Amino acid sequence: MSQRSFDPCGFAIERYKGIARWRNLWTILLFFFGATVVVFLCICIVLFIKESWLPGAVATVGTIVNGVGIAWVVARRTDAVREEAEAYSDLKSVCGGVAPARATVATEAADEGVPQEVLDFQKKLLLFGRIR
Repeated sequence: MSQRSFDPCGFAIERYKGIARWRNLWTILLFFFGATVVVFLCICIVLFIKESWLPGAVATVGTIVNGVGIAWVVARRTDAVREEAEAYSDLKSVCGGVAPARATVATEAADEGVPQEVLDFQKKLLLFGRIR
C-alpha cells in the first residue's frame, strides 16, 4: 500500500483544470460546427441559383443535420459551463482563502485566495478574447 499523502487542494486544482479544458474544447467544436453551417448554407444558395435542385436539396439536408449537431454541442457546452462553475466554487472552498490585506495581487483578493496557478491557467484558456 502506498504511503503517499493526499492533497485535496491539488486534486481540486487538477479537477478544475480538466473541466476548464473541456469547456474550451466544446467552444472550439461549436465554432467549427457554426463555420460548416455557414459554408453549407452558401453552397446551398449557389446550387439553387444555378438550378441544381438535387445537389441543392442534399446540401440543405446536410445543413439541417449540422444544425441538429450544433444543438447537441451547445447542450454539452452548457453542461461544461455548469461543471466548471461547480469545480471553481469547490476549488475556492477546498483551497481556502487569503486575507485581502495579505493578497499580493488584486484579483487574488477578489477571488478569495484562489491559487495563482489557477488564475494563470484561466488567462491561458482565454479563447477568442473574452468568449469562454
